[in-house]
Amino acid sequence: MTPVAGTPHDEWELDAQGPVVVDNLGKVCLVNIIDTTSRLKVESYPCIGTTNPPLETYQLVLRRAFLTIGLPRRLSFDL
Repeated sequence: MTPVAGTPHDEWELDAQGPVVVDNLGKVCLVNIIDTTSRLKVESYPCIGTTNPPLETYQLVLRRAFLTIGLPRRLSFDL
């Protein structure tokens, strides 16, 4: 059974949006971290020119969120 998040920063969800075509940039894929309780967008990072962000991009987005906000109790991933 999956635990239910009850307070902010209990659980963050890491997910990449599908690519969107942006004028003068081409394909842009946003990697987002959202707090599942408050729905706060903890971090959002654009990955330009790809439909499948590399592992290093996810690591960077997590690192930025941890340094800015702190650590959540758990992370969930959209697989």
